[in-house]
Amino acid sequence: MPSTRRSLLGRTACILGSEFCERLAYYSIVSNLVLFFLNNLGFEKGTANVVVLVWSGTCYVTPLLGGWIADSFWGRFKTILVFVTIYMLGLIGMTVGSIDGIDREYPWVALISLFIIAVGTGGIKPNVVSFGADQFVDFEGSATEKNVWKQTFFNWFYFSINLGSAISYTGIAYLQQNVSFTLGLAVPTGVMALSIVFFLLGYKWYHLAPPTGSIVGRGVGMWYEAMKAPSHVKEDSIDFWDRAKKLKGTNGEDMYEEKEVDNMRALVKMFPIFGTFILFWTAYAQMSSVFFTQGTVLDLKLGSFTIPVASLHIFNALGILVLVSIFDRVLYPFLASKNIQFGMLRRIGTGFFLSSIGMVYAGLLEVWRLKLFNSGEWFVQYIGTLKVIAVKLNVLVQAPAYFFIAAGEVMSSVTGLEFAYSQAPSNMRSMVLSIFYLTSAAGNYLGSIIVLVVNAATAPNQWIGNDLNHSHLDLYFLLLAALGLFYFLTSLPSSFGHLT
Repeated sequence: MPSTRRSLLGRTACILGSEFCERLAYYSIVSNLVLFFLNNLGFEKGTANVVVLVWSGTCYVTPLLGGWIADSFWGRFKTILVFVTIYMLGLIGMTVGSIDGIDREYPWVALISLFIIAVGTGGIKPNVVSFGADQFVDFEGSATEKNVWKQTFFNWFYFSINLGSAISYTGIAYLQQNVSFTLGLAVPTGVMALSIVFFLLGYKWYHLAPPTGSIVGRGVGMWYEAMKAPSHVKEDSIDFWDRAKKLKGTNGEDMYEEKEVDNMRALVKMFPIFGTFILFWTAYAQMSSVFFTQGTVLDLKLGSFTIPVASLHIFNALGILVLVSIFDRVLYPFLASKNIQFGMLRRIGTGFFLSSIGMVYAGLLEVWRLKLFNSGEWFVQYIGTLKVIAVKLNVLVQAPAYFFIAAGEVMSSVTGLEFAYSQAPSNMRSMVLSIFYLTSAAGNYLGSIIVLVVNAATAPNQWIGNDLNHSHLDLYFLLLAALGLFYFLTSLPSSFGHLT
């Protein structure tokens, strides 16, 4: 194996190891956050779900800041290192804020720490995957082989994310639900320290791309100047971008380079495709919010063992771990061997459809659960100190909903990362990935708005009330499914044009 490939494997292994630890820490927070708000901070169910969705959304807004700083000032390596330190401070504060007595007396400690974590993750999300892809700059081999290796990196990057989440949603979730939240947060804080160690191990061998400057500010100026361009420029221009190329400064020189204008054109062309991800992320966000709420009123016993509610995420994580390998090694090569075109946009569209099917399943499951409750097949269940009336239906019946979303995620999210990186101008990759992650923020915020609007419109018998046995989660899930399928059938074809 050529030395550059050996070096490449070492560098990417450090990045993947660091990402695994960081995602384990992140999902350890996400896994039981609704339960933490209910048990430790005393929130109501509707409020807990809204706060979780807002916090999750914020975690996908802050990458705009991280991407801008990396592209304009520090580069990706330094940006990741600074923000991971902020992340650690948030985790320490969150652990302290979960200590018995401090949680109810000073809930702001945990809440402020949560949003410090949201800032920290904003410097990592848009940069780490780009930083990993940057390591392929010295790859020895053909362009085709390089693309195959890079696609494999994106797949294993997602594999490491979900391996971390699998551990979080099982072992860490069990500690938080059955032992203590403080211990269940102290462990991921230690793991986050390991993430920093892994990341620094490859420092001597990393390819460190210098910041080349973000053209977002220039893009705004480009738009403004083109809008007020002289009439003769407007008349002679085919479109807005052609107009920008013809603008002259006071010295008679071009205001904008042709390549600079083409970069902005490429960025704007990606916006409609990115926009189609919003409802996908709204469906995805249900796993950490309303799916969790539904799970609390199902039977958590498996023999003498009490299943942590959050551990149902394992079916999403395992689904991704299995499907990434199958798709990467079996499905995609098989389709290619048969000359069947299944390009990035076609994969993304298929993923959107699968996530909507997951919402349909969750809605039908809730119809079944309510039928059992109304038939008198219920019992009292305790989750920590939380008392609920649950039905005699094992929580494992939720598994297919998680698996459908996993399949949609492999098709859509993994491919979306690859699409964002491959289509982005070289000096805008962190910023483009930040914009891609912003669609997740929009999806989470949309989810919180839907919860608030639905509950307000259906009061006093709210669809997501404190007593889920007299609520209508079934209608809520089916509403999301209907929105997702409608969005898929109407927006996707016009946004993607001819799918390839």
